[in-house]
Amino acid sequence: MKFVKSILVSALLFSMFLAYGPSSAEAAKVKGFDYKPGDVLITKSYSSYKLVGHAGIVLPDGKNVLFTSTSNNKKPYVWSISKWLDHYDTTKVVRHKSTAVAGKAAKNAYDNYWKTGAKYKNSTYKVSTDPTNRKYLYCSEIVWQAYYYGAGVDYQMKMWNQGTSRYIYVRPSIVKPYFYVDTELQKHNGFSTVKKINWN
Repeated sequence: MKFVKSILVSALLFSMFLAYGPSSAEAAKVKGFDYKPGDVLITKSYSSYKLVGHAGIVLPDGKNVLFTSTSNNKKPYVWSISKWLDHYDTTKVVRHKSTAVAGKAAKNAYDNYWKTGAKYKNSTYKVSTDPTNRKYLYCSEIVWQAYYYGAGVDYQMKMWNQGTSRYIYVRPSIVKPYFYVDTELQKHNGFSTVKKINWN
């Protein structure tokens, strides 16, 4: 009887695993480092992006990164993190302090820009001055939108306010990739750099 109960319990646990696991948000080790859902990858080793950088966000599986550029029909697309690192060997990994928040951003990115039938999967590449506009996208804007719409994080920049004669934090009109590696902006917005690859 105990043996039968053991088999039934094992079968139940296995069925639960199939239904609910593995977790939709997982860490994955790539080239010796544990990447987590919602990690932001910033590189400066990408031709025309050297002056402004290039960005992507790690998806819920922890193994793939979503981004957009002027190539691939100018639509969002996905590479494995390994492929990203092979192409962009100078990269910083930026992480939100909350795993839950980062996971929500990763899920939002996948659900809205990549999965079959995603509403914004066919949005085309264009730099606009409103980061909330999803009709047109660029690399760091996808990251911004994933955190904004997925987890309520409004990543802000610092600017001088002439009226008050002091610096204030505001939503940027254009989200530059290098905003994510600025230590002061990271601190204000709840992020930090957790890995540097060939970045001096």
